[in-house]
Amino acid sequence: MRILIPTVDYPPIEGGISTVALQVSRALVRQGHEVTVVAPAFPDMDEFDAAEPVRVLRFPGYDTGWFRLLPFLRTAWPLVRDTDCILAINVAYGGLLGRLAYARHGTPYINFAYAYEFLKFARNPVVGTVLRSIYRKGKRCIAISRFTRENLIRFGVHEDRICIVLPGASPAEPVPRADVLRARHQLDLQDAPFILAVGRFIPRKGHIHLVEALPAIQERVGHVHLVMVGRGPQRWRCLKKAHALGIEGAVHCPGYVEEDILQALYHDC
Repeated sequence: MRILIPTVDYPPIEGGISTVALQVSRALVRQGHEVTVVAPAFPDMDEFDAAEPVRVLRFPGYDTGWFRLLPFLRTAWPLVRDTDCILAINVAYGGLLGRLAYARHGTPYINFAYAYEFLKFARNPVVGTVLRSIYRKGKRCIAISRFTRENLIRFGVHEDRICIVLPGASPAEPVPRADVLRARHQLDLQDAPFILAVGRFIPRKGHIHLVEALPAIQERVGHVHLVMVGRGPQRWRCLKKAHALGIEGAVHCPGYVEEDILQALYHDC
C-alpha cells in the first residue's frame, strides 16, 4: 500500500507527536508498505532523511505560523493522486489535506487525535466546524486514550468512527551500568533516588507542579532529586521556582540529552 504521512511534527522537532510520526512511518515500512513523509524543512537534515527507510519530502516555512499551511499543501498535494491512504498525524494540517483529497479524489484518510488540538477549538464555531468535518469524513479516527475518545464524542465525532490505539514503546534494551553511572554523574545525582519527567516545558504539561511538590516529598521520604528533560518556555520558570523554594540543588533541567543518557535515566528511574 502507498501511504502518505503529512505532518508538521517530525524530527528534528522534539515531542511525543513527532515520535509517533517517526515510529509509525518506520513500522509501516517494516510491514511492507511504501511510505512517504511530508515534513518541515530544517538545516542539516539530509543525512537523517537519507538514512530513513521512508521517502521524506521537506517543505519550507515552519516558523511562519499558520502560513506554513500553504507550502505544506503545495508540497503534499501532488502526491495525493498516487496515494492509497493518508495518515493525518495533525488534524489541522494532514487532516485538512485528507479532507480535500477525499473530496477531490475519494482518497481515504485516517486522523490521529490526542485531545488538546481539538479541545482548544471546542468553543470556536468556525474552526470547530471545520475540524468536525475532517474527523467525520475520515475512514477512522485513532484516539490515543479513553480520555481522548470520550472528548471526541463530546466534540461531535460518532463513536463508531473512533478506535483507541495506545501509543506503544519499544521493548526495553539492557542498559550498561557504566551508562547509568555516566548519566548520574552528568546530572550530579550522586546515589539519590529521583523523579523523572520527559516532555516540552509548556504550561499544560504541569512541570511547575512537580517543582512545587518536591519539598513535601523530600520531607516525607528524604533527599529526592527531580529531573525534567526537555526544552520550552516554562523551563526557566521552573528553575526560578526551585530557587525560591530553596531546592535548586535537587531540581535538574538539562534540556535536550542524548538518547543513551535518556535511556539510562529511564532505566535507573
